[in-house]
Amino acid sequence: AQGMLKKYGVTVDVAGDGQEAITALSGFSYDLVFMDCQMPVMDGYEATRQIRSETSTVISNKIPVVAMTANAMRGDQDLCIAAGMDDYIPKPVDAEKLYKALKRWLPMSSIRKTETPDKPVTESAPMTNQPETDQQADSEPVFDYEAFSQRMMGDHDLIVTVAEAFMDDMKNQVEKLRKLVEEGDAMKMGAQGHTIKGAAANVGGMALSAKAKMIEKAGKAGDVDSVKQGLPDLESAYKALQKAIDVKLFS
Repeated sequence: AQGMLKKYGVTVDVAGDGQEAITALSGFSYDLVFMDCQMPVMDGYEATRQIRSETSTVISNKIPVVAMTANAMRGDQDLCIAAGMDDYIPKPVDAEKLYKALKRWLPMSSIRKTETPDKPVTESAPMTNQPETDQQADSEPVFDYEAFSQRMMGDHDLIVTVAEAFMDDMKNQVEKLRKLVEEGDAMKMGAQGHTIKGAAANVGGMALSAKAKMIEKAGKAGDVDSVKQGLPDLESAYKALQKAIDVKLFS
């Protein structure tokens, strides 16, 4: 998302959690916030509530806040609006939808339109409460390079940069999930599944993302056994994605 925003001519500062966001907004007059919903220390909902508070320390409690979340269940958008957010962009972030959000909330004079691939942008699937099934997860592509390239606006350097960052980080994320399974903390397993789900979807790793989504749901439901059973499949999907990215981009 940071790479896309820079291509649109937007100056970006990144906060690692909601508390860092509050601190940043208290020290500098920003024009727009893209707010992740699930973060450590302080999540996006609480950070937005604090921004909107009349007693807030931020410079402007009227600043536009756009949710950026991997949650796709019915009602998630309502939660964002109830917390005080103004708009909503689903993950994985799509370049055209990001551009439309910029047009809605920033002066057009501050945005640079960048050419995007000709392939039409598909709309996100409707929000649904239907659970992901093993059969659905197994039907997902290991590496949807075309979708990944489209999100990166066909910028090869950005594609390689994001893919390398993903490869470097995902090994640690999968290892962290493995340790959480050993410790038996279901809620943390679910949160870690959420992290892997979003990261994998960003690079077109849809099979890994689907497996992580199942881990996320099982963990949040307290179903440790299902998480344990799903871990080998997730690790296999990760290895397959790792190989596919290496073959496509680095061979």
